[in-house]
Amino acid sequence: MERDTLETAEQISPQELVPIPSPHVEPRLVNQGCEPRRVNALTLLEGKTFLSTTLSGDIAPAASTDVGLFHQDTRFLSYLELRVNGHRTVVLSSSTHANLISQIELTATNVVVRENFDSPDNTVHVRREQLLSGCFLDRLSLENFNLQPVDIQLEWLFDADFADVFQVRGMLRNHTGQYFKPILRGSTVHFAYRGLDDAFRQTTLHFDPAPDDLTPSCACYKLTLQPQEKRQLLLTVRPWVEGRSPVLVSPEFNRCLDARREAFHDWVREATSFESSNETFDQCMASAVSDFYALRVPFELRERGGEEHIQKVEAGAELQQRSYSGEIIAAGIPWFATIFGRDSLIAGYQSLLLQPNLATQTLRFLAHYQGTEINDWRDEQPGKILHELREGEMTRAGEMPHSPYYGSVDSTPLFLILLNEAYNWTGDEVLLHDLLPNARRALDWIHHYGDLDGDGFVEFLRRAPRGLANQGWKDSWDANLLRDGTLAEPPIALCEVQGYCFDALYRMARLLRGHGETAEAEKARRAAADLAHRFEHSFWMPDENFYAMSLDRNKRQQQVIASNAGHLLWSRIIPKDRARLVAARLMRSDMFSGWGLRTLSADESTFNPLSYHRGSVWPHDNSLTAMGLAFFEMKQPLLRIFTGLFQAATHFRNLRLPELFVGAQRRQFDEPVHYPVSCSPQAWASGSLFLMLTAMLGIRPSAPRRELRIVDPVLPEWLSWLRIRNLRVGRSRVTLEFSRRETRTFCNVLDVQGDRLSVSVDFRKGGAE
Repeated sequence: MERDTLETAEQISPQELVPIPSPHVEPRLVNQGCEPRRVNALTLLEGKTFLSTTLSGDIAPAASTDVGLFHQDTRFLSYLELRVNGHRTVVLSSSTHANLISQIELTATNVVVRENFDSPDNTVHVRREQLLSGCFLDRLSLENFNLQPVDIQLEWLFDADFADVFQVRGMLRNHTGQYFKPILRGSTVHFAYRGLDDAFRQTTLHFDPAPDDLTPSCACYKLTLQPQEKRQLLLTVRPWVEGRSPVLVSPEFNRCLDARREAFHDWVREATSFESSNETFDQCMASAVSDFYALRVPFELRERGGEEHIQKVEAGAELQQRSYSGEIIAAGIPWFATIFGRDSLIAGYQSLLLQPNLATQTLRFLAHYQGTEINDWRDEQPGKILHELREGEMTRAGEMPHSPYYGSVDSTPLFLILLNEAYNWTGDEVLLHDLLPNARRALDWIHHYGDLDGDGFVEFLRRAPRGLANQGWKDSWDANLLRDGTLAEPPIALCEVQGYCFDALYRMARLLRGHGETAEAEKARRAAADLAHRFEHSFWMPDENFYAMSLDRNKRQQQVIASNAGHLLWSRIIPKDRARLVAARLMRSDMFSGWGLRTLSADESTFNPLSYHRGSVWPHDNSLTAMGLAFFEMKQPLLRIFTGLFQAATHFRNLRLPELFVGAQRRQFDEPVHYPVSCSPQAWASGSLFLMLTAMLGIRPSAPRRELRIVDPVLPEWLSWLRIRNLRVGRSRVTLEFSRRETRTFCNVLDVQGDRLSVSVDFRKGGAE
């Protein structure tokens, strides 16, 4: 179909719009009692658009909470089901490639053969291919393998509920905007809705060729296929928000696919590549690379005076305007297909090995939205880094505070950590110059707003009526339980947050000293040292030889054995002797499941391996602990964690680590147990592999000094060699080859391009422990 024909068909005049009562029930009510099926879902991503379907490519049951075509936090297609002769097709196989295209092989049942009373199965093949390219393309290729002609009635059933993502996740709303009667025009169906945010949204479905019958809910084809005949049908679905329509690359399926593949391969060529002696590991890494490509969200910012900030200008100020465009990593699919401060910062840190520009662009975006005022509705404070940014109807209409929402206690110190580490990898002086003012405001937030009660620790306390009760990374309602099963009362000081603040202060001290601000640098260094001293006194549990998970409002320790303490290794707030005690405790069987570290010890009375945060295994959580183990020169437990997670990944679809999985103990012949509604792909889960490789290989860059140190590299026994190409350090690109001989791992520099780079290999302990 030609582009101008499609665009003309989408123009609806106001006279055509006929208001109707809402034809939809709240998703939460529709799906009561339905089984979540995120374990068996296919996902495609493109910017702010994503598709989640069943293995057959259907969006079904109608209005289900785990499927749909989503764009800008709104579900534009809530039902899409393919039927042949009144029945669902049979799935033979289904797969996705690099999150670009779903390929689903189907066969039709109850096929009618002319002049024959038999109903031969497995004789009509249907290949279903689905693609996102500014719109959603669903292509069917049918082929008749019977020796006689067959009659087929093929139907696409469809609906659009325009539900906000918060509704889809289960929030009851009880009121909606204005729905309109679907409009039929030729081979096109239009669904329209004007939200309470006064934005007009539209879903357009175009069928090519034109169906024999078309209604507001079904397109029907009555086909006769001759022996060996092939037939192709195409459905194009275009989501549209008033004033913000996605661009259709090409209306032709193959051209769209070629354009997307070319863009993907161009991006991969610029990123670091990985090749090893283990083909399965290479495939696992390739899956993680494609996840980061798919989860990119493009943005464009307006800069003022060379410093990014939210669009607020002090009275009378005339500032020069510039624009800046880039990409930031969305958190994950389906619930977190947007920007999250914590998730994007950690994913940016993890992926420095892959593509440092992701980190620098993430920093610029988050600096732009840094808090400027005290706003309890959004849990905003000056200098604070956002938690979550949404642009759906409920946010735009003021029903939710995510415009953006700032309820994250750790995003602000993580911003400072990533700024320093990105500088170590890139040596980007312009980035540092532009963002140092934001960094100072973030430091000011830690000192003046983060400490709620003057005890020297950073705590969280929800003020937003519709905000998060728990504002650390374990943010489920029951994440902070005491041993007696009662909830810790806020304000709560999480142990890992104190570690992040310590690391942020020390890193800022180095950056400020390097820029000649010695007095401020010394102030930050002393603040870090004081924090570490207070932390030891308040959080150490001598009876457990471990650190408390948190302090509650009465400064009572949350005395549970939890994975939070592993992050203290990463931040290096604790001394070396206690770091070894923490590592030994983490690797005991009540914490290490065999697949990875649990969030909570199996010996705790509140342990639940099927819960979100009280005994499950989170890959990103493990990766930060693994990096900390490398900092303290404990490579053997690091290898156990890395091996367990890699082996777990081989059991998941696309060799992809999910957001989390069940913390059941691993036994012989076991497979990891799926968490039913785990997000996949999830940025910081996929990024875990990159960070654990960085830790295992001891990669320590210093781009400002044009140096790269390799400290005590080690490979697991299932890798005899590993080659890393196109690794970026500053304006240099280096190729490294690691090889294992018995217990020793060696590193050879194969190539350096670009600026001069000094590469040294430091065997502090003579290789692997």
